[in-house]
Amino acid sequence: MANNILYAGDTLNTSQSLTQGGYTFIMQSDCNLVLDDDQNQALWTSATNGLGDNCFANLQTDGNLVINNDKNEVVWSTNTAGEEDQYILFLQHDGHINIYKPIWTRPNNDDNSTNRKIGMNLAILEAKLTMAVLLQRFAFRLSPSYVHAPTVLMLLNPQDNTPVIFRPLTS
Repeated sequence: MANNILYAGDTLNTSQSLTQGGYTFIMQSDCNLVLDDDQNQALWTSATNGLGDNCFANLQTDGNLVINNDKNEVVWSTNTAGEEDQYILFLQHDGHINIYKPIWTRPNNDDNSTNRKIGMNLAILEAKLTMAVLLQRFAFRLSPSYVHAPTVLMLLNPQDNTPVIFRPLTS
């Protein structure tokens, strides 16, 4: 565990913390998970104080951050459970805490699926960013010469592409 990172499967036991800049994310002995600033002022708490002893916070491999008490009962969670992956909880320099699902992981020599997953995720990210930039800067409409003639496959696709005319947006 790095000073400001909690990896999937890692645990913050009582009195353990993540630190970044003047911020501390600590599992307190009263079972409260707290984000403090450099003045020791609580910016956020899980409000779980008094719900157990020897509590611990665990970043599960499904991306859910969970606090368990000494009876291993869940007393709080982020409710961010998703598919199994190598999630990372990251305390940023500005005090924000984020749980990330990586789009790249170390390739496994026994399985090519990681490389395919990386490529697909990057392609989707690139397409989303391209669309966001286009929608911010342009209005668009279909060309007057467009004739709707879909071909039937497993998906409906236009037969002769879709000519689109872009024009800059005016402020």
